[in-house]
Amino acid sequence: MEMANLSDIALWATIVSPIVAILIAAITIIITSCSNRKVVQRMSKDAQRQIDAIQKQAAETNRLTRIQLSLAVENYRLESYKTKSRLAEVEAKIKEVENDRSPGAFFSTSKDPRLKPLEDEKKHLETHLQQLERVISDCQTAINEINIQNQI
Repeated sequence: MEMANLSDIALWATIVSPIVAILIAAITIIITSCSNRKVVQRMSKDAQRQIDAIQKQAAETNRLTRIQLSLAVENYRLESYKTKSRLAEVEAKIKEVENDRSPGAFFSTSKDPRLKPLEDEKKHLETHLQQLERVISDCQTAINEINIQNQI
C-alpha cells in the first residue's frame, strides 16, 4: 500500500502543482497590479499637482506681464503727450518764422534758414509719434491676448 500511496501522492502532486503554481501566479499578478495601480495613482496626483502649480505660475506670469504692459502703455502715452506738446511748439515756431518774414521776402525763392532745423525736428517728432502709437497699439494687443488666454 505504501507504493500505492506514494503513487497517489505523486499523481495528486502532478495534478495540484500546476494549479498551485497558477494560483501563486494569479495572486502575484493581483498584488502587483494593485501595487502598480497605487503607483500610477500617486504619479497621476503628483503630475496633477505639478500641472496646477505650472498653471498658477503661468497665470501669475501673465498677470505680471499684463501689469508691466499696462505700465508701459501709460509711459508711452505720457511720452506721446510730451511729443505732441513739443510738436505743437515746433509748429507754432514755424508759423512764427513764416509770419516774421519781411514783405520783400515774400517773393524770395530761398527759405528762411531758421525753418530747416524746425522742419527737421517736426519730421522727427511726427515719426516718433507714429512709432509711439504703434508701440501702444502692440502693447494693447498683447494685453488683450493675455486676457483671452486667461479666459480659456
